[in-house]
Amino acid sequence: MKKLIFIDDNPNILQKQLHEITEIFTDDGVGDVDIVNCLCDLSGDPTCFNDDGTLRDNNVLQETLSCINLVMHTVQAAITADMEKIELVIDLFLDDKDETLGFKLVKYILRSAEPREWFRNGKLVITMTSSYKSADYSNLKERFFDSLEDRDRIVECYRPIDPATNEFIKDSAAFPIFYYSFHTENDTSHPSINKLLLDVIHVSNNKGTYYGNYFGLIYARLFHI
Repeated sequence: MKKLIFIDDNPNILQKQLHEITEIFTDDGVGDVDIVNCLCDLSGDPTCFNDDGTLRDNNVLQETLSCINLVMHTVQAAITADMEKIELVIDLFLDDKDETLGFKLVKYILRSAEPREWFRNGKLVITMTSSYKSADYSNLKERFFDSLEDRDRIVECYRPIDPATNEFIKDSAAFPIFYYSFHTENDTSHPSINKLLLDVIHVSNNKGTYYGNYFGLIYARLFHI
């Protein structure tokens, strides 16, 4: 059994992601993934974390602590259940303003011994995402992770959401940047992975889309990486 955990400050986006990935898994007959949403809205207390992933010394708002504890409880429960693999898909902006909060949450999670061990051995994979195309992940990864190996374990991907409707944009063309790294040689068990990464579903002539990059990456990391 595998666990896919979506972490975001927007409940509408959480529901849309859950709907989309559930349809993809259903089309492929995938039934061994437990998918959960974790609402983690830090907008009420955006200075709750220090850069090293510790909580601020003075009182953190209880509402904020509840969000952070929900994430930790969900991750720890999956580890305790000894899932085959756990994937965290974390929004970069957990208050829709501060691009550091997603990485600070990652640091907080990885301060615990078991999540850190699972992260290092590849059983816990972390996918960072944002609806902002201009979000600069590389500088943030260098800021928060000294180890090149740790930085390479975190993969980032633009999430093509229409901010006005919170609907996924499925036909926005993009080079299939993850295909060569994340495609599967044998696509009989999970055929949608390669179809998404090249996106022959939504765009003709094998032109990729941001939608295909995003959901193809999540799917591929959970099953084949």
